[in-house]
Amino acid sequence: MREAIHQSEQREPPAPVQLAAAPRGILALQRSAGNHAVTAWLARQPAPAGIRPSGDAKSEVARLAGKSAPAVDENKLNVPQAAAWLTDVSDTLSCLTQTALESSDKLPALELATRTFGTQLRNAVVAAMNHSSVVDHATSPELGELSDAVALRKAATELARVDRFQAAAQACEDAALALLQGRSVNEARQTWRAGNLSSTDSAHVEDAHRARTEVDDVFVDAGWDNNGQTLKSPTKEDDWCGMFASANLFRGAAFDKQLRAAFSHTNDVANFFRYAAVESDRTPVSIWADGQWWNVQAYHASRGLSRTYVEGPDAAADIRPGDIVLIRHSGAQTAAGIADHIAMVESYDAATGTLTTVEGNVTTGIKPGADGKAQRTPSGDLKFSQVGADHSASMVEQRNMNDATAVDTTTSMVKGPHDAYQTSGRNSIWLVGRPSLIDFEAHDYAKEPVPEQWKHRSPEQMRSHADSKGSMQKRFPYESSQQANSPYHTRVGH
Repeated sequence: MREAIHQSEQREPPAPVQLAAAPRGILALQRSAGNHAVTAWLARQPAPAGIRPSGDAKSEVARLAGKSAPAVDENKLNVPQAAAWLTDVSDTLSCLTQTALESSDKLPALELATRTFGTQLRNAVVAAMNHSSVVDHATSPELGELSDAVALRKAATELARVDRFQAAAQACEDAALALLQGRSVNEARQTWRAGNLSSTDSAHVEDAHRARTEVDDVFVDAGWDNNGQTLKSPTKEDDWCGMFASANLFRGAAFDKQLRAAFSHTNDVANFFRYAAVESDRTPVSIWADGQWWNVQAYHASRGLSRTYVEGPDAAADIRPGDIVLIRHSGAQTAAGIADHIAMVESYDAATGTLTTVEGNVTTGIKPGADGKAQRTPSGDLKFSQVGADHSASMVEQRNMNDATAVDTTTSMVKGPHDAYQTSGRNSIWLVGRPSLIDFEAHDYAKEPVPEQWKHRSPEQMRSHADSKGSMQKRFPYESSQQANSPYHTRVGH
């Protein structure tokens, strides 16, 4: 046995092992050839972040357990530091076998510290967003770069593959989701504060020689393959509330392009969160992941990262910034669709039940002043604003989730005394949905179920095989690119 180990240390790894710089590759080498082989191989390579080639499992776990997680403070979030610490933990643990891990008596303490860190980070991000609402003239928290949020997401996902760390990984994954949602809200806040997002009349929209507007930018960043805003046919209706939400999910958090079309209609949004049978082709039902095609709902469930939603009065039980809201202005379903309007949660005050949303394509609400702060009346109340009949804009709205009687038609859509804004009740909130963390990963999707015989055929292979490529345009029309192509988009890309 010693001779076999010695030989494995002396010989160069076969060609596939050259990929072992990634945690999964190192783990595969370790399981097949043992720790000594990995240590010898790593000694000849630049060590990945978090890997100590000279250390054994006990010392590595002890090092991590002795290296305190970054302090989490909602008033001073340090996302790069948080991402770096979790990456160190996940990279290191992913390179150790289960037997090696269980040899360390420090493992339970490290698991608890990681789980506590994830919970605290999620709570801090949510609290920071809730306590920085634009209606309070607050400054949005610093949530780092998109690359930091992606690093945190990837580290949490890798941690989920480590035995005994599933609960810790789940807490960290939820923290990553809260962070990505928060970044999306910050983008929406920035657009609202600028006060330039306003539609024009139908004739202008259909003029091929018109100047571009920021609404065109919203349409492109929402994933539409045209050059900007279009009107709803055949009524030529100005309708872009869902595009505003999905554009900001992209701008702040790189929300997958192939999913953004699901925010183009209230029915599609409901189908998206419910994983319901689709009424259109805007909500993909199949996903390519881990070397095979899955049903989207089944794949999300397999990783414990399902989309969630709450309907009706119970929606107040769990609301956080970045959640998506479907609104019924009159408190009842309309003839045209399952709801009237799509909005994004800007903040939520659980103590008062005040839900603040940031919205596009609305004609009344709370507008920013020249200073980018919410307008107020001389007496200090939030000011009711209204745009022209032929236009819509980005507004902030408020609803009282503790008020089970009032609806929009009797409150916020009507100016209060002395131009005061009136908060409407919870009956106008029909659904509150939260995307899956997987929705922010880069995947290929299909609009229809993939036949069993093609289950393990990659999208690229399917486009080249004679028996499947003929249906590609119908089943798989999407490209894998996540980039929006907009001259007005200057905030965040991939």
